[in-house]
Amino acid sequence: MAYPSIGLALIEGREDPKRTLETIERAEQRGVRMVWATLGPRTPDAPTLLAAAAARTSRVGLGTAIVPTYPRHPVVLATQALVLARLAPDRVRIGIGPSHRSIVQQMFGLPMGNPLEHLREYATILRRLLWDGHAEFEGRYYTVHLTMDQIARVPIYFSALRPGAFELAGELADGAISWLCPLDYLRDHAVPALQRGAERAGHDVPRLVAQVPVVMTTDQEVMLKVASSQISHYTRLPYYAAMFARAGFDLNSRGGAPSELIDQLVVWGNEKQIQERLAHLIGSGIDELALNLISATDLTREEERLAQIVAQLDLPSASIGGT
Repeated sequence: MAYPSIGLALIEGREDPKRTLETIERAEQRGVRMVWATLGPRTPDAPTLLAAAAARTSRVGLGTAIVPTYPRHPVVLATQALVLARLAPDRVRIGIGPSHRSIVQQMFGLPMGNPLEHLREYATILRRLLWDGHAEFEGRYYTVHLTMDQIARVPIYFSALRPGAFELAGELADGAISWLCPLDYLRDHAVPALQRGAERAGHDVPRLVAQVPVVMTTDQEVMLKVASSQISHYTRLPYYAAMFARAGFDLNSRGGAPSELIDQLVVWGNEKQIQERLAHLIGSGIDELALNLISATDLTREEERLAQIVAQLDLPSASIGGT
């Protein structure tokens, strides 16, 4: 399977797994070549959901964006990835990331330590198990001595917001997945960090996948209202606040997401305007887009229209493979 240049990231409707599976099936029928399933502390489990989707589809790529690492042992995720790889050969990508202290420590009650050090250990074990079939590893966070019965060279992606995470992804991952990063920030900070990590490891620069919110409306007030309800709480998370500050948005004295930030982050307008904005993003050094539809009025109709835009814009590129 060749990498797509654009796909869909599923957020809305995740409370109903049956509806989400129907969304994935319809997306494949409409020509969409990639869907990403998000995973939060209160949403249905993404690997389980994608296993069901794998059995009901034959072409569309399936990715997690992302599986939080702290609550799920890397051996457990490796066994889940093996199932996905068998059900959907050459269609699976596994995105992982450390999540946030407010979730890991306060909600789950797990000690977090150093997130990037933890992610390095986790990814090292996951890679060895999936790609080599065995792992002999002793670190600060994990000790694993295990040989698997199967291998599956599933591409591994990291979530990334700040330069350190992008640099680690450049060193160890097959790609980096961003969320709510302004285009200038990705160009000026994320891409150079990916390049530094890849240069240190001596391999090609991994793919950059940017998750982008989309609101299908020509009414700016409607866009700001519905997008703010989805985006504003991220401004109160320290990792995102630091990234926004580096991108030039000082949020310390402001409540929620300012309109100028939302306008930079969200793709909106009529279908032609949305197509043009997405085409611009694809041509700006981003390898792949994952579109998060935020419904303005009619989710089912907007989902259909966006899927059609994705199918029209998507252009095959490199084949799936690892670093």
